[in-house]
Amino acid sequence: MQLSCIHHPKPTDMKKIQLSIPEPCHENWDQMTPTQQGRFCNACAKQVIDFSEMTDSEVLNYFSKVKNEKVCGRAYPDQLDRTIAALPTKKIYWYWNYVIALFLLLAKSNGSKAQSRKGMIVPRPVGTVNLQATKTPAAKQFIIHDFVADEHGQAIPFASIRLLNSNIGVIADENGKFTLAIDQLNSTIEVSALNYETKQVVIYNESAREIVLTRSTELMKEVVIAATSNTIRCSRTMGGLSYVNTVERRTLKDTLQQWISDFKPSMKIYPNPLARGNAFTVSLKIKQTGNHTIQITDAAGRMVLQQLTSVIAKEQLVQLQSSSNWSAGIYYITVKDEKGKLISTGNVVLQ
Repeated sequence: MQLSCIHHPKPTDMKKIQLSIPEPCHENWDQMTPTQQGRFCNACAKQVIDFSEMTDSEVLNYFSKVKNEKVCGRAYPDQLDRTIAALPTKKIYWYWNYVIALFLLLAKSNGSKAQSRKGMIVPRPVGTVNLQATKTPAAKQFIIHDFVADEHGQAIPFASIRLLNSNIGVIADENGKFTLAIDQLNSTIEVSALNYETKQVVIYNESAREIVLTRSTELMKEVVIAATSNTIRCSRTMGGLSYVNTVERRTLKDTLQQWISDFKPSMKIYPNPLARGNAFTVSLKIKQTGNHTIQITDAAGRMVLQQLTSVIAKEQLVQLQSSSNWSAGIYYITVKDEKGKLISTGNVVLQ
């Protein structure tokens, strides 16, 4: 497409015309001010006609009304250096006018006779539609405010709540309280927490309720803790620890390792294992605050989630949401700082 002053011979009858651009203009068309017929060029203070949007008849008609021989315009290459002529008009012979008039007269006469035999046709009234009745009422949402606790009434912080067979879920706060919006009553929610049995609850109304979780039976098994200097044998009873031997000799090496671990970045994930589609919490312990990137990859190394998190404290909780489309298995979580340096790693198992 070329832009410049267009030269054209101007015959007296204006039935033929030829456009040409001897010296193309280098001004930017997009930076010109739009006008009704094209753009206004501030460099030469002149209107530039857009012939690229015109047909041959429109171009011929335009030049039939102008008086100057030079016009600034924009045109396609196939519009230049060729003859633009008006389309020939078809001749209509005089006797066809009489044929058409006779045909219309006969048609009108037949229509009058048909009306006299059958009577006047009365148009059927069109019924009105009640638009108000056709509107679909907006779906109502039900808001539930519940509390998650153990058998003793103690709050279970950061429990995971998910609407069954959906991707909708929330995380309870540090006091075990949560708020969830559902589309209909009689829906089932699934509540889970670390070291507790998963529980399903049917929501019959919007009244606040206390959801009690039972501690997992696996906590009753005996656990052997290997220390540096000796072995401490203990057992869990109702979620607590009853130690058989609590003697531990701490050396200088143990103290230094403990001191180093206190300043080493770490990550804790709960609940873990996690049901697919549920939300979970990542507890971060890092040295430097700022923007950090959390990435989750599957066992094959494919990234399934990436989230930018602003860490304002050296110990911070980050809530993440798994997808029901993820396959069951182990997933790896990495945390990187603003420069892309690896800060901490962890993994979560999806059931």
